[in-house]
Amino acid sequence: MENSPAVDEVILVIHRGDVSAARRLIRKEGFKKVSRVVAGGATRMSSVFRGLGALSPRVKWVLVHDGARPLASPDLFERTLKAARRSGAAIAAVPVVPTVKEARGGWVKRTLDRKLLWAVQTPQAFRRDLLLRAHRAGIRRNLKATDDAALIEAIGGRVRIVKGSFRNIKVTTPEDLVVAEALLEKGVSG
Repeated sequence: MENSPAVDEVILVIHRGDVSAARRLIRKEGFKKVSRVVAGGATRMSSVFRGLGALSPRVKWVLVHDGARPLASPDLFERTLKAARRSGAAIAAVPVVPTVKEARGGWVKRTLDRKLLWAVQTPQAFRRDLLLRAHRAGIRRNLKATDDAALIEAIGGRVRIVKGSFRNIKVTTPEDLVVAEALLEKGVSG
């Protein structure tokens, strides 16, 4: 995000125990766009809400991005933000490639039509006032959203899909880390 022209200000939301170390690293490395470091909450949703509260009042558009996706390209940030500026909300996503089954109790109930399915990524971009309204509604309704687009959907909003990248992987397992390191060595980003 630091090297994306689409990004003017970064609020880094991080585990409470890592805030001091993150601030030191930001000063040492000279990250110019990081304006605040905020302790995250117990859930992704509460962490994003805390980040929203730390934004400068002048910010009208928000890009939400997971640090677990280190390979997102500046172009993906720009395309997602551009789509959000036209529609109010946009997310990066890639078409689902494998066959996906819905199952209950260890038994297949049905095969989902993969032509209709997208694997959601970040960045996700939103008009700030819309995202705040969606978060406040989610808090009131005690929703357990796994991404911000779900909160927009919950208040009846529409979310535009922007073609993401299969290289924009989420690093959550040791195997993911091996793939990410290999892509970084080749200079590849999503």
